[in-house]
Amino acid sequence: MSEEQRQKGYETAIELLIHEGSLTWNRYNVYLVANSVILASIGILESANNDTLTLSICLTTVGIILCIAWYLLTLRGFDRCNHYYKIAISLENPQVEVLRSPENMSIVSKLGNHRRLSLVTICIFFAPYVAFLFI
Repeated sequence: MSEEQRQKGYETAIELLIHEGSLTWNRYNVYLVANSVILASIGILESANNDTLTLSICLTTVGIILCIAWYLLTLRGFDRCNHYYKIAISLENPQVEVLRSPENMSIVSKLGNHRRLSLVTICIFFAPYVAFLFI
């Protein structure tokens, strides 16, 4: 592989990493809002003393399905970011080593924390849906 091809591959991997990261967080935010609206709707329905059991069960089922999709898509997004990051590191100029610098390695470890916190947040949204099914 020529130096020019390696540089172009490196730039492409970085662009894909940035794009996938942005896409992952945009998707995450959409699911966060959707689940918030569903949980608020269930709460309002439960507080109203009307016969809304069927609607509550339907919303709970939709919420569970959304949480599962949210979890899987978020996991996939983080995995793809990690994949592009590894490609960029493999193509990085050994004399420069921008991605392997200590400052950037601490960013990578922070991203691991963001991944865990994001997935825990999804599980926190999942828990009330399960609770609603048994109440």
